[in-house]
Amino acid sequence: MGGDMLRTEDLGWTPEEEKPHINTLELQAAYFGLLSGLPFARDWRDVDVLMKVDNTSTIAYIKKHGAPLI
Repeated sequence: MGGDMLRTEDLGWTPEEEKPHINTLELQAAYFGLLSGLPFARDWRDVDVLMKVDNTSTIAYIKKHGAPLI
């Protein structure tokens, strides 16, 4: 059993990226974290992913695989 860990430098948000709500920014950060691991993943089946997210709305959104349409 093995795993990968990716550590990158925090470059912050561009002025255009800062405009959305903080919940949207947190979700984007999680998404970009997954994307950054794509080059290292040969097959995503049966892969465990550990995300350290401190935003409860983002955690709920990820656990429910999205949100209902309003």
